Amino acid sequence: LAPMKETLAAALLKMAGWKPGEPLIDLFCGSGTFLIEGALASQRKPISHLRLNTVGFAFEKWISHSPQRFNRWIAELPKHAPIDGFFWGSDLNAKQLQCAKDNGQRAQVNHMIHWEEGDFEVMAQNCHTQLDQWYQTHQSTTDRKGLIILNLPYGQRLKEIEELKLMFRRLTKTLKTHFSGFDLLVFVAQETPYQEIGFKPQERIYLRNGAIDCIALKYQLYAGYQEQKKESL
Repeated sequence: LAPMKETLAAALLKMAGWKPGEPLIDLFCGSGTFLIEGALASQRKPISHLRLNTVGFAFEKWISHSPQRFNRWIAELPKHAPIDGFFWGSDLNAKQLQCAKDNGQRAQVNHMIHWEEGDFEVMAQNCHTQLDQWYQTHQSTTDRKGLIILNLPYGQRLKEIEELKLMFRRLTKTLKTHFSGFDLLVFVAQETPYQEIGFKPQERIYLRNGAIDCIALKYQLYAGYQEQKKESL
C-alpha cells in the first residue's frame, strides 16, 4: 500500500459522501488514515488539528501572521457535540495494523475504532456480525447503511498483477456477500487491474498520491447486486 496523507484521506471521505454517524469500514486499513480521519470528524475536530500543539503550520512563521488573532479565532470556533459511530479497521499485516493503532493512540481516537488482524474475507464476516450488533442499539444518521473505503494494493511485476486480479475477484464476492446496500469507494493505482472488480463504477475521479497516478472509484452495492459485465476502462 502507498502511504496516504491525512488531507487526501479526508478529501476522499468527502468525495464518497460519508458523514459522521454512518458506519465506516476499511478492510485494508494499513496505517489507519481513513478511519482516524473519520473518527476525528465524528469528534468534530478539523483536519490536522493536532498540529496546533505540536509542529504547527507554515503560515505561523509568516511576518504578517498574528498569533493573537489566530488564537482568538480558534477559541471562537463553534463547539459541536461528538457523533457516535461504527469504525472498523482490519489488515492482514500485523506490523501495519500496529502502526494504525499507534496512530490512533496519538490522535486519541482508539476508543472509537475496532482494530483486528486478518484476511479481508474473514474480517468481512466478523465485521458484518459486529455491525449487526451495533445496529441493534444505534441508528445511522442518514438513509445509507454505511461506507466501505479501501486503499488497495498495487503491483508492478507480472506475478503481482496476476495475484491482484485474483484478489480483486475475491473482494467482489466478499463485498456482495456481506455488505449489500453499502456505498463503496476504492482508491487504487491506475496501473493495477482494477477492472477485475466486478461492479460498475458510478463515478471515477483521477488523482495522484504522491508520485503515483491513482483513481478513486465510487460504487453502490445495492441489494441483489448482480455482477455486471466489466466495461473497458
